Amino acid sequence: MCEEAAKSLTEIFTPIDVIREVQKKYPDVKNSTIRCQVIASSPNHPSSKHYTTTHRAFYYLGNGRYRFLKSDDKIIEKEMNLYERWGKTLIKEGAEKRINSLIENLDSILSDFKYREGPDLYFYRRIITEHKSKKLSELLQSNYFIELIYATLVSWDMSSRAAKMKYFDEFKKAIIKNKEVILELSEKKIDKLNKDEFGDVLAKILSIYDKLHVMKSDSRFVSNSKVLHFLLPNLVVPMDRKSTLKFFYENTTESRNKFRDIMNEAHKISKNQIFKNHFDSKWHTTIPKMIDNAIIGFMKNKVYR
Repeated sequence: MCEEAAKSLTEIFTPIDVIREVQKKYPDVKNSTIRCQVIASSPNHPSSKHYTTTHRAFYYLGNGRYRFLKSDDKIIEKEMNLYERWGKTLIKEGAEKRINSLIENLDSILSDFKYREGPDLYFYRRIITEHKSKKLSELLQSNYFIELIYATLVSWDMSSRAAKMKYFDEFKKAIIKNKEVILELSEKKIDKLNKDEFGDVLAKILSIYDKLHVMKSDSRFVSNSKVLHFLLPNLVVPMDRKSTLKFFYENTTESRNKFRDIMNEAHKISKNQIFKNHFDSKWHTTIPKMIDNAIIGFMKNKVYR
């Protein structure tokens, strides 16, 4: 789409030029989607490493200017090798055995899953109920839904001990400034996307992750994954240090790259047909949450390890 549009432009062009050309033929395509595709297709752009597409068409000249890649651009081989390294999962080898065991025992883990049933479950169920009754575009128009997310995070221990959330007004601003891309993803379901589709969707999720900052500290991994899950419950897996990071990495050090790689692994796991047998009105409300529940259950029970 972007490459086709750029062919009708001058030798050096900007994303705005591509946006205008694309929207002549595809008026419904969002500006942000086109910008992301231009960056993703430029292997020497500093942010292209965050995208999973393998298609490379443009060369970044700096200051928002691009041209088509040329066969003698030395940067191509170097950056493509960098992309290939990023494209491969960074999950530790030991996690492969745990993932296989989790999948083999998934039915039992989900059947036996027991978790807290206090305010954390109450508020979480309220969020899911809101999603079922209204579109996300409507939910984000009032304070109520965002306040509900805020309260749920508190009940999920996100504003206790060392973790401190920002005041509500700042919290709300952090969500609303990402509203356009969030709404683009509102109908997406992790288990319904093929590999290429998920790669494009994950690039957009990461663009939100980079701008979303709801904690007073620099920490983002846990808070962002949970906020994104509350906003996009069928797409993003909520994560924590104790279960998620320990399961995949055997440590609790967070990073954006780990979030990205865990989401890629979650996409593979989401294809398991066993999930459809375990939906309920408590914690097994969506496939991303069931993946989280399975990891929690796995880590609690040494039988599976």
